Amino acid sequence: MQEWDAPFKVGGGAREEIRFLHSAIDDMNGEPGSSLVCWMRRCCDCVPDVLCCQRKRAHMLAAPFQCFCLLSSAGNSIFKREAAIVVVGDASETSYAGFTPNGELANSISVAFTAAELQMMQLGQYSSTLREARGLCKMVMVLLQQLPAASIRTSRIQFVGDNQGCISVFQHMRGQPQIVQEMKAMRLAAYKAGAELDFVWMPRESELIKLADALSKEVDTSDFILCSRPTKRLMDLWGNPTLDAFATSVDNGHKAAKWLSKYFEPGCSGVDGLRHDWSREFVWIFPPFGLVAACLKKVLEERVHCILIVPDVVGFWSPMLLALPIRDSQSLSYHAGLYRLTSRVPKEWHSNVPRHPLRAFHIAFG
Repeated sequence: MQEWDAPFKVGGGAREEIRFLHSAIDDMNGEPGSSLVCWMRRCCDCVPDVLCCQRKRAHMLAAPFQCFCLLSSAGNSIFKREAAIVVVGDASETSYAGFTPNGELANSISVAFTAAELQMMQLGQYSSTLREARGLCKMVMVLLQQLPAASIRTSRIQFVGDNQGCISVFQHMRGQPQIVQEMKAMRLAAYKAGAELDFVWMPRESELIKLADALSKEVDTSDFILCSRPTKRLMDLWGNPTLDAFATSVDNGHKAAKWLSKYFEPGCSGVDGLRHDWSREFVWIFPPFGLVAACLKKVLEERVHCILIVPDVVGFWSPMLLALPIRDSQSLSYHAGLYRLTSRVPKEWHSNVPRHPLRAFHIAFG
């Protein structure tokens, strides 16, 4: 069946399934007056060989027992939802990124590939279709976390992409085992949340795909993370923070259970750290160097208990720093294992990392 409104034939096996449901549906569903019950009874009384059904009934006849089980176990409607949350996405050599052109999410979604995934890519073991599938799965996780539950249960999440292989596996659940596994995980997560997924192909030359492609290739040379050894040293001295204000999901890029990111990523608590309230948290702050002054202003205004890590240089923001209640500080001399760019940044950029020594401050207001 290719079109929603196309006529189709109900064969012997399907007819028997419908008749079984007709006889048992009251007991199984417990809602004898439901529209599904009434419609199933009408189907059994129709002309037995050819049925021209309305658009919203076609999927039920195509797989009646499976769809009925979804309705009875989860309470979700089997009918195709008209309202759609459109998400446009694309994968590059460093990340998978997407956005909602109608503004359901205020910020873009961007999920960087891990160091292991980048290595697989270099070895030719990470196909573009597998990249798209994994990126799509992670994007679903972000949407299910960030969108209101009411929107998820009443609208279709319609993905727009340019990878026909990914669309084919999504529709038929056949293909490379790794890709099928990603699609199964995505469908299971969506089912548990009551979401309905759809996928639409769009050519690479379209403006929406070009925007998603550009977003996936965006290079942020300020995307630093402190390496594990100096991180452990500071936490052993001053304790474990409850919030990381500038973090990422890859490469051990967040230092607390709650973390904020530049883009929506799986597991993040929000985007744009400066827009969130820090006053009730013990915050880990290792900001992009260009945002040091804005962070100092926020720490002072909200009286934030924090671990603050900044370049160990004299800057225009130094008087603001000295005005804070500093309990302790630690010098972090520069070496190759002090901080690094994340895997979101192409490898050729890593040699241009600024080599600043750092200083960490434990700040606590009385």
